[in-house]
Amino acid sequence: MNRAYLGALMMTEVRLSRIRGRAHPRDMTFYGSVESDLEEEMPGPGHKLATLRKYRNDADYDLATDITRRESEQTVRSAASYVTEVQEKLV
Repeated sequence: MNRAYLGALMMTEVRLSRIRGRAHPRDMTFYGSVESDLEEEMPGPGHKLATLRKYRNDADYDLATDITRRESEQTVRSAASYVTEVQEKLV
């Protein structure tokens, strides 16, 4: 789940950096700034990236939450679908 989210996030950042002509700062603001810039550039998919982040946080940081294999596989499929959508729209 972590890598599905991070892969989607990094692909998004590369695409947005090309469009905006600058990379996002590699500090505590990185995740939020990529998500907010995505929402500005392409309203809609930003919530999908935020959902992937939530799944990642649940899997990595909420030790009381059981994550099933099916949930993991669904997250990977969701990330792949998100990546395809963003790649088609952010060229």
